Amino acid sequence: MRKFLLILFTSPALLLAQLDFVPVSVDYAVFQSTDSTAYLEIYISIFQGNLTYKQNENDVFQSSFKNTVSIYSDSSLVDKISHSYINTLEDTSKATLRIQQFNQFIDVFKKDIPFGKYKVSIQLIDRVSDKKGDFVFDLILKKPEEKFVFSDIELCSNIAKDTAKTIYFKNGLRVIPHPRRTYDLMNPLLYYYVELYGLNDKAKENKNYSILYFVTGASGDTLKRGQLRTKNTISESVVDINGFNTMALPGGDYRLHIVARDNSNEEVTSVSTHFKVYKPKKKEPKKDDQNYSLKIDDIYSGMNSEDLHAEFEVAKYIADAREKRIFSNIKDEEGMKLYLTQFWHKQDKAANLPYGSTRQIYLDRALLANEKYGGGRVHGKGWKTDRGRVLITYGKPDEIQRHANTTDTQPYDVWIYYGLEGGAQFIFGDLNGFGEYQLLHSTYRKELKNPDWRLLIQKTGNSNQNTQDMFR
Repeated sequence: MRKFLLILFTSPALLLAQLDFVPVSVDYAVFQSTDSTAYLEIYISIFQGNLTYKQNENDVFQSSFKNTVSIYSDSSLVDKISHSYINTLEDTSKATLRIQQFNQFIDVFKKDIPFGKYKVSIQLIDRVSDKKGDFVFDLILKKPEEKFVFSDIELCSNIAKDTAKTIYFKNGLRVIPHPRRTYDLMNPLLYYYVELYGLNDKAKENKNYSILYFVTGASGDTLKRGQLRTKNTISESVVDINGFNTMALPGGDYRLHIVARDNSNEEVTSVSTHFKVYKPKKKEPKKDDQNYSLKIDDIYSGMNSEDLHAEFEVAKYIADAREKRIFSNIKDEEGMKLYLTQFWHKQDKAANLPYGSTRQIYLDRALLANEKYGGGRVHGKGWKTDRGRVLITYGKPDEIQRHANTTDTQPYDVWIYYGLEGGAQFIFGDLNGFGEYQLLHSTYRKELKNPDWRLLIQKTGNSNQNTQDMFR
């Protein structure tokens, strides 16, 4: 049984308070290693908004922090491991910092460790403010009594095939853990990673196994059941990954169960773990909100009809169909100015930002998109391009991987946002060779999905014609 001394919050809303410490969420999973050791992984997450950012001489905000894991046996230090990080935000507006405060930093520590009893201490030190976050738990590692067993379940926010040897790499996969174990509207998809050991791969018949998952509530009733899958047994140990949308469940505490059967000898094994679904209660609108009206913002005093139409056109990425229809039917300038004032005020309220913040952030990003991606033959203005739209909608990516033109592939870029579903990727390709990159695929659930995107950038035979046909 796991025992925790927790210092964390389960609701992001609580993070708005000024704290004297840094809340830390920690989880771990144990996997098989050798006859005398286990393979321990420790997962740490920190909300970006709980770190302190200091503005440097280049008007850039930076945070600096260190995570340290100390492992003790009978009060004696067995091992001590530290990871240090510096995070930079080029957009220095306070509004942007507020928007980004719910992004999470996910850290992973890995250790091969002998079976035994341990106490594990995690400490985070914010080097800018000197604030600390602590987390302690007891760890008991026992050698499995049975051969046919599961590892621990690792709850994740995202799993994808990958070859990059980062801290998230495992068995050909990029596995982003979710130490908070709480799924909400911002992180609705629960993925799991688990390993199954001791399969009988030498049997002459029925060389396969069956596996399924199901979810139970507080009363023990089964509320969700995954599909029973039967797979061929190719080795004595296998990896199983799966997932589901937690928003189909009411808010509350749940257990995820995974059951497997070796069909060669009908042995059965199972493992389970807990998770939480958080759904905020709906607030009834106040009378003032229902009949709310604003005066026209002074910023529109010198703008004509053409300027107003141009601004709302840029805002189309966050305007819904109803808002677009209403604005298209407004004929006079005063009406357009009032509607734009109300439109941006609504965006500020939704993001809980000071009045005028969303408009400034949005239009600043559009200007940056024009500077970086404008001048193309198709779109002209940078905000109209795929890269411009993604930049405006989600901000600057945390990481950009650029892949140059080769004899086999067209150039392409991979944008990574660590705050979107634990590391969402956007792949843009220059299919025509004119520097106009198109969005080919994204792992983010709200965006274009094309797992075969690599076929689009290949330079084999009539690949260019085939590429064009795929977009028709």
